[in-house]
Amino acid sequence: TPQVRAHIEALWGQLERNSAEAPEYGSLIPLPEPYVVPGGRFEELYYWDSYFVMLGLKESGRIGMLQRMVDDFASLIETFGFIPNANRTYYLTRSQPPFFLAHGRP
Repeated sequence: TPQVRAHIEALWGQLERNSAEAPEYGSLIPLPEPYVVPGGRFEELYYWDSYFVMLGLKESGRIGMLQRMVDDFASLIETFGFIPNANRTYYLTRSQPPFFLAHGRP
């Protein structure tokens, strides 16, 4: 419905995060580009959830943000050799289902 679409459009800005300047001694792994988190309480980019977030970004015409998130995932692959569950140091021992190639299809 138009009301649901308007509500979702209003949320994008509230769910955007930028970890480029993450605290030096925290667990958040800095990423080069801004990204959208799956909910307001999160600061980290979750691999699996981002697939569905990116479907919404595509539907909303926010292809630039979608591409920046793909760039962030590529950065994680370059740094760690895989995409962790999320960009936190305590997630470096696990990942989620491999959606990276699906992310790259805007």
